[in-house]
Amino acid sequence: MLVFCQVFEKFLVNQETFINCVKNFGIDNVTTILSSILHGEVHKTVPVAAHLWYIYAYIQIILVFPLLQILCKDEKQNNLARRILIILAILNIFAKDFQKFWIIPNIGALEVFSILDPKLLMVLIGYEMFKIKDKIKNNRKYTLIGFLSFVLINILRYKAEMEYMIINSLVKESAFITWDSMFGIISTISLFVCIYSIDIKNVVLNKIIPFLSSMTFGIYLIHFLIIAKIDIFKFEKISTVKYEMIYMFLGTLTIFIISFIILISIKAIIKYIKEGIQKMKNS
Repeated sequence: MLVFCQVFEKFLVNQETFINCVKNFGIDNVTTILSSILHGEVHKTVPVAAHLWYIYAYIQIILVFPLLQILCKDEKQNNLARRILIILAILNIFAKDFQKFWIIPNIGALEVFSILDPKLLMVLIGYEMFKIKDKIKNNRKYTLIGFLSFVLINILRYKAEMEYMIINSLVKESAFITWDSMFGIISTISLFVCIYSIDIKNVVLNKIIPFLSSMTFGIYLIHFLIIAKIDIFKFEKISTVKYEMIYMFLGTLTIFIISFIILISIKAIIKYIKEGIQKMKNS
């Protein structure tokens, strides 16, 4: 996917034809691709593929997995070490969020707390949630707590984001929409608690939900290419908040459906190829 984005970047943003991208492929493309892979940075080298950051998150988790195995054990010393790291990482993220509104003297001193990357922090928090999952499961009290927490934190998140945009003259870069802000982390935990605590007894739903969940990685991988090509989210054309929300909902639904159809088609093609190879082996 990274190679595809690099080679056909100008096609995706409607600056070149597909054929011209192939014709203009050269050594610069190769070096950029290698640089992106080795440094794990796609925002600067391949902007249209910036959405692929999560693949590097998986790579990072895999590389430090032996350390995570040590930290994620339910023993006194391991629990203490893990919780100290979680607290330090949260302090670092909170300080960075706070700094977006107020300049704190010697804020750089808090950089010492950034021992843990936000992605690894979520793994450790995930283990903490795993330890109490039996208390949460099928518990309506936690469904309500999780839902209310999710709604409240996202209202505060929206207010903070709007305030940040006003202070910075309607800057386009988001400050708190990203998952690695404190708003994002609390929102993620709240959503997990809410969903995990729901007791779904409907047999059909119990089949649909795992199926849709199995498709999310592929949809996430594909959908941003469609957004880049179609450029569906042109909010500057919408004059009122009401119509902007409707436009956003319909745009999101459209992108999801298109991505879903493409993914189903790819899976079907792969399945038929595998079956064909198997028949050739058996014949």
